[in-house]
Amino acid sequence: MSRSQRRARSRAPKAQAAFARDLRTILQGLARAAALSSIGLAGCGSHHTPGELRQDVPAGESGTNVGRVAGGGAQMATAGSAAPAPMPPTGGQTPPRPPTGGTDHPPAPVDAGIAPTPNPPPEAPWVSLGCAADYRPPLLEGLKLTRDIDHAAVYSTHTPYLDQAVPGPQQVGRMYGSGTPCATASDATACQAAIDALLVPTPECGTTYECDPFLLVTAGDEVTRVGEGADLDALLGRVDTPSEAALVALLRADQQLACAQTSSQPLRGTEVREIADGYEVRTEWEACSAGLFSRTVRVSADGVAIEVASKRIGDSGCAIGRRPEGLRTQPPATAGTKLGAYFASAATLEAASVLAFERLARELTALDAPRELVACAARSALEEIGHARVVTALARRFGAEPGAHGLPPFAPRSALAIALENAVEGCVRETYGALVAHYQAETAADPGVRAVMSVLAEDETRHATLAWEVAHWLEPRLSADEQRAVHAARTAALVALRSELEPPIAPAEMALIGLPEPRLARALLDRLAGALGLHA
Repeated sequence: MSRSQRRARSRAPKAQAAFARDLRTILQGLARAAALSSIGLAGCGSHHTPGELRQDVPAGESGTNVGRVAGGGAQMATAGSAAPAPMPPTGGQTPPRPPTGGTDHPPAPVDAGIAPTPNPPPEAPWVSLGCAADYRPPLLEGLKLTRDIDHAAVYSTHTPYLDQAVPGPQQVGRMYGSGTPCATASDATACQAAIDALLVPTPECGTTYECDPFLLVTAGDEVTRVGEGADLDALLGRVDTPSEAALVALLRADQQLACAQTSSQPLRGTEVREIADGYEVRTEWEACSAGLFSRTVRVSADGVAIEVASKRIGDSGCAIGRRPEGLRTQPPATAGTKLGAYFASAATLEAASVLAFERLARELTALDAPRELVACAARSALEEIGHARVVTALARRFGAEPGAHGLPPFAPRSALAIALENAVEGCVRETYGALVAHYQAETAADPGVRAVMSVLAEDETRHATLAWEVAHWLEPRLSADEQRAVHAARTAALVALRSELEPPIAPAEMALIGLPEPRLARALLDRLAGALGLHA
């Protein structure tokens, strides 16, 4: 080992302890502001014994065992039962779906004097809006407006419930943008001031939380805020492009817009197709722990938007936490109540995290990382075993049994691949998961859930600290292009996570287990991103 490497290792414990205190303070402050109560946190060294994690399993119930499968993967099985067979590989392909069009009509009898009913014309194909580098559909490309503009951007206004505890401005978040603001303005300063004056929530948003998105347009010295009314019709004219149809669906029908994904489940994202006198805009998206959904909005050429289909199309494989690469999950073996299904899914993913941290420890060792990082990764794997046990107990309490999970064989990865996964799964998802766990530990009405989340919150804070320490150590060793790729991945993960924060269960059940409702969840994520210097 070189002298510089020894110096770096000698500094690592002090630097890690300082960052752990900083992150702990951020999470603690945000959770306190939201829950109006204090939170006790711990450092990387666990202050509770393994026995404490296992005492929460009710009498007569066994915990969760993490069993290896061939090739380095894992599956989860309950103690005293046979391990379920590993899931077959999906190959990342979208499962076939039944056709959405009409069926062929048989010809009418000739002697009835009725002409045969013609087959309906073939439907136009669905066309994806695509996905920009920031993991958003390029919504504002392809607009055919009635006048020339310099810039257009879609904003979403929301008044976070968090602001009831922490005084501060109501937030307005930019969702999509195109062009350069004030590019042809005679007074760029005055133009920007006009933009700032319009970036405020509507009165309805501040009082009833009915917070609608809007479009802000600049053209020369003119700055206009466009809502869902006649001003939108005047700007668009006839709806005659897929982007215009998607924009109308967003502003007038609250249509979800999303990129296609294959990370946890194959989903098509937002697609548009032509129909008679207009378009249909369909989105498939994932709401974390709630499921996979599809919704279709029909937009006429004159700008009327109507929902025509909405359904749940599958189970979610996502989690607010560290997911190992290639994870495949099965639905709960026994669904029980919705709360049971929620905890069963969480238990499966907690068990999968064991393998993620074991792999990280091996990879950090191979990269000659500081010993403290390797030790924390190994400790995290052991803590995730305890998490799987206690969350499985919660699932069974609500009548559900966790399903199995499978992983492909682990292959060696480059430093870039490790950094990319760590940026997404650790710096974004796991860090936000730790914040939510703190919030649940303070607000869950159920004392058993509150007790479990108190332990998980402390552990997950250490896991999040590890992710950021790995980033601080590993990313400077990458090339400039690789560092930019990691930064882009972290930003995209933040955007994707924000779109997943939909309620997995009913409001009363969310209060029972302390989950923040969607607006508060997004507000917590936004505040966390700001505190950590993340920008979507």
